[in-house]
Amino acid sequence: MTNNLSLEACIPDVFEALRYPHIQTFAELNRLEYLNIQKGYIWLSRQRKYSDFLAERFVKELHKKLFGLVWLSAGEFRHLDASDDSLPRDIEDALVLLLTETGDWISANAYNREELAARFFHRLLKIRPFPVGNARFARIMTDVVLEKVMKVAPIVWDEKVFMGDDGELQYADVLRYAERLDDQMVMAF
Repeated sequence: MTNNLSLEACIPDVFEALRYPHIQTFAELNRLEYLNIQKGYIWLSRQRKYSDFLAERFVKELHKKLFGLVWLSAGEFRHLDASDDSLPRDIEDALVLLLTETGDWISANAYNREELAARFFHRLLKIRPFPVGNARFARIMTDVVLEKVMKVAPIVWDEKVFMGDDGELQYADVLRYAERLDDQMVMAF
């Protein structure tokens, strides 16, 4: 997908949820989201009020801080179906289950850093809780779990995979393999 494509032509339903209708291309949207995410990171670095980063309330607020200057729906669960992902009525239950299980995994020291990160990331991405920004949010939330909950270093994500360069197909392949429960591929990625 090229950055000069029209947003409205590619994603008309999502286009309506933009705070700024003058944003017309993916390149403009990417720049605006990047700035919003940087502000979200600043907010995140100052968080002392949350004692439970594995709470639904925190997840929603983090999404709003990362995407709220761009999207009207930031911090709200999606209301529309999204292909094979969780149905909107199942999002809250699936998310709470993931957050609870993640806390249990950490308490039991069930997985090493990389495996826990891969499992958490994949499950959150599969739930697809929000109308927009789920892949970027899943990466950031995975890092929150590692840094703020486990007190370990975050993952070094390969930016070209997430910025639409040649790695995009590799990323999609990893997710397809993960759907088939090929944990080795997820861990290698």
